[in-house]
Amino acid sequence: MLFLKVLQVKKSRVILFFFAFILIKACLYNVWVVPVRADSEQGAEASLSLRGTYTDNGQFTGEEDYILEISPSVALSAVTEITQMQAAADIDIREYKNNNDLSSVDQYYQVLGGVALEERVDIDVVGTYLIDSTFFSELDETGIVIKKTKRHQAAVNPVGTFWLAPRDRMQLSYGYSDTSFNDDEFRDYTSHNLRIGWLHDLKNERTTLGFLVGANRTEYGDNIDNPNEDITDETVRAGLLLDHLFTERFIVNLKAGARHSRSETRGPDGNDTDGSFGFVGEVAASWLFEKGNLSARINQNVVPSSAGNSVNRTLVNLGLGYRFTEKLGCGLRGSYRRSDPLGGGQTVETFGAGASLDYRIYPKLDLSLGYSYSKTDQKSASVRDDETNRVSLNLRWLIHQPEWRVRGPKPLVKWPHRL
Repeated sequence: MLFLKVLQVKKSRVILFFFAFILIKACLYNVWVVPVRADSEQGAEASLSLRGTYTDNGQFTGEEDYILEISPSVALSAVTEITQMQAAADIDIREYKNNNDLSSVDQYYQVLGGVALEERVDIDVVGTYLIDSTFFSELDETGIVIKKTKRHQAAVNPVGTFWLAPRDRMQLSYGYSDTSFNDDEFRDYTSHNLRIGWLHDLKNERTTLGFLVGANRTEYGDNIDNPNEDITDETVRAGLLLDHLFTERFIVNLKAGARHSRSETRGPDGNDTDGSFGFVGEVAASWLFEKGNLSARINQNVVPSSAGNSVNRTLVNLGLGYRFTEKLGCGLRGSYRRSDPLGGGQTVETFGAGASLDYRIYPKLDLSLGYSYSKTDQKSASVRDDETNRVSLNLRWLIHQPEWRVRGPKPLVKWPHRL
């Protein structure tokens, strides 16, 4: 019954799906007829996912709904010993059966380029552009519940790595992003993020030590409710880094430091400034064993939000995967997110848990059945707690994948909604 209800979608969406599928196949055929030199690699990775989902509380409306998602993706890459280039696109076509106004087509594009100079300098540049829905993007990135509207975001991130000695390197990165919304109730904003790091590899070849400093400035414009009022959030960070490989199967990554944040509101009635100190950092551990894996991650950081100010965000993620046979496996996950807006506002907490059962039908065709539960508490007497149960069935076809990968440290693209 689930699929009979889910497959009742608009004809236009189905036509768009077939168009995307034909486009991917055409790209694959065109790429692979290009001759490849012995000192270079080029090719394409493409996949197609079809997901049917039942939810008992679609976008916190309190109504049950059936959702069909079609997600084609393609990445075209070319790599030599000293350069790498990649262009990737990912489209999510999401159709709601009972609430058609919530349906959307989200688009994600990325271009990556890198070059190694004289074996001492690596220069990488990543550019992204996305069009998505604030409801999903805000839940993924900050945990804040915001009504649905279209978000457009363009970003560029150059990174330079300079090898000072065989075991010492310095890394300098700058990130710029510009975000705008279709709704005048939201504040458009631009963000600048600068980071400098020094890294040292110990002689044991298992441990990396580092020192990191950085600064972020996010400038929010006015909106229809607050004309001629701008908000600027600034955060300065400093901390230490430790990566240690205990064994080939057990790895721990640690970043820890302090921050100072300053929020300034400039309006017709004058300026209002608020500052605070806090902790920033991340602890991540992964353990691989014979038939599975265990992972844990705790992250504390200040991030911009569509709510019109930055938030102090805490993330906790736990994951367990186990494979019964070569074709059959399962996964369990748990999560916690807390968001505290800078300068005051509602604290939002979200608890989540989920499980999945995965089966490999063919080497490049996977079927998975999943269940997830989440509860969002907005800490306000006027806002009810929101609980959501979701059951989904997902079919993923890896249309093509080359045997090689773009050289590290950047893997093929991972979008925010996939994390």
